[in-house]
Amino acid sequence: MPFMDWRLATYTMALPDESKSSDGYTKVIARRAMENRMPEPIRMGRRKVGFSSPMPEWLNGPLSGWLASLLDQNVPAFAELVDEKKLRNVVTSLTASKTWDWDSAGRVWPYLNMKWMLARYS
Repeated sequence: MPFMDWRLATYTMALPDESKSSDGYTKVIARRAMENRMPEPIRMGRRKVGFSSPMPEWLNGPLSGWLASLLDQNVPAFAELVDEKKLRNVVTSLTASKTWDWDSAGRVWPYLNMKWMLARYS
């Protein structure tokens, strides 16, 4: 939870993809920030393995209708932060071609989740 300050979250969401993941590593900017501040085996470790859902399969199938309805929702707080036209184009293309994979889901899902949360709680 130390990274849940809205300013930090907004900043990191705006970073280019290569600042978020590179060469098979996630949280690249955090890893770089901790260089020479923590032991290398910890900083560059890959031992953390999370629970994997079948997200690409869901986005290519049963969640495609939910994606369309989510994108149709007017959420002013979200529109202030994200280029919705670009997001819609990416999501529509991936959904129409059924080419959601782990890379695209990882890059796009945070924006979809943020829109859903803002729509639900604002």
